[in-house]
Amino acid sequence: MDCKEAEQLVEKYIKGDLEGKQLKNFIAHVKVCRNCFEELEIHYVILEGLQQLESGATIHIGREISGRLLQSERMIRNNYLFHIYYILIQAVAYFLLFLILFLAV
Repeated sequence: MDCKEAEQLVEKYIKGDLEGKQLKNFIAHVKVCRNCFEELEIHYVILEGLQQLESGATIHIGREISGRLLQSERMIRNNYLFHIYYILIQAVAYFLLFLILFLAV
C-alpha cells in the first residue's frame, strides 16, 4: 500500500469501516510510514478527539491510536485463526462422514 491509498483510508479506519486485507495492509503501512501515522493522528483528533474534549475527557492521541492499531491487529489475527479452525473442523467433519459412509457399506 502506498501513502496515497493509505491517506484515502484513514477516515474509514477511524470509523471502523476497514476489514480484511485492506485493514491489514493499512495497519502495516501506518506502522512504518511516519507521514501516514501523522495523518492518522490529525484525522483522529478531528473525528474522535473533539468529541472526547467536549465530554471533558483527557485524551492521549498517540497512546489511543497505538492502542487502536494493536486492537485491530489482534482482530485480524483472531479472524485468521477462526478461519483456520473453521476449515479444520470442516475437514474433520468430511473425513468422519466419509468414514461413516465407507464403513456402512
